Amino acid sequence: MKWIYYFIAVLLFTSIIDAQNFNDYKSLEIESKFSSKLTLEYKEPNNKIEYVLVNLTFFPRNSEFQTSTYDLKSSPEAKNSINENFISYKWDNPDINILKYDLNSKIKTSTNFKQIKEKIKFPLDNIENLEDYTEPTETVTSDDPEIKKKAAELAQGEEDLYVIVHKIALWTKENINYSLETLTEDVSQNSSWVLENKKGVCDELTSLFVAMLRSINVPSRFVTGQAYTNVINGFGNHAWAEVYFPSYGWIPFDPTYGQMGYVDASHISMKDSLDVKESSVDYSWRSYGVEINSGKLEVNSSVISKGILYKEDLKLNLEKLKEEIGPGSYIPLQIEIEKLNDYYLPITLD
Repeated sequence: MKWIYYFIAVLLFTSIIDAQNFNDYKSLEIESKFSSKLTLEYKEPNNKIEYVLVNLTFFPRNSEFQTSTYDLKSSPEAKNSINENFISYKWDNPDINILKYDLNSKIKTSTNFKQIKEKIKFPLDNIENLEDYTEPTETVTSDDPEIKKKAAELAQGEEDLYVIVHKIALWTKENINYSLETLTEDVSQNSSWVLENKKGVCDELTSLFVAMLRSINVPSRFVTGQAYTNVINGFGNHAWAEVYFPSYGWIPFDPTYGQMGYVDASHISMKDSLDVKESSVDYSWRSYGVEINSGKLEVNSSVISKGILYKEDLKLNLEKLKEEIGPGSYIPLQIEIEKLNDYYLPITLD
């Protein structure tokens, strides 16, 4: 049996599995419903509107770990087109006050986990055509000296890319407080602010994680979509990262969920981008004397069916180190874990 470096983060062990926690399943079938509208206000008596075009760039994608089907509806009926980058709705010469568009998508997801079986040497020396993913952006302030300093400190002495990326993700989770104080409709704080204030929501934790990686020339990008959380017992908008590993491609890391090197099947990937501030919907039109206002894009996801629970090939032995305990005390456990596989394995015991 081949042993290689892997990570174990023991938080709290329980023998009870919550069957309604969809994060625990190997695969899921999910339905996502999108809806929004445009309001047209005719300001001039001789107004004219040639066309209105909506390009939806935030929608369930197709990939190795996710397949999606689409049912497009609109009122009045629009011309539609679909490609890998957007779904479009186009109205020619509309003469109505409200344009509605909807998307119903059926998605089959599975745990996004690629088995990395050998050490990838750091620093990387072959990232041709990926330079954009190592550059700073509006929210990814990877040229900030403090961000560069922290990333270099975490990477110091390491030559294994997986080890370095995991250390930076774990540091982000353990040192940046998830806080709804920063949650607003339109503003995402940049990574310098997040490092200084040590708090943020998912997109802000991800911004800092991506910034630290880019500061040491590791290509990384944002993924936005939805994911299930038992905090609200439902799906909510979410952001995580993907990191480029030569010979393997893009590997997901979600510091907010503590999923390092994988994401569970409840993660619905709807967009990847250089910066989290890239828009979810693009609008264009040609008109005179008409004011057009866009409504909020509403997205609601729910599980239709679930597969089996996800299990790794491990041997786990527990031994109580103390038989008698008093009120308010803890039970110390000795945990022995034997890994029965030959790939990097990030494990969290809940």
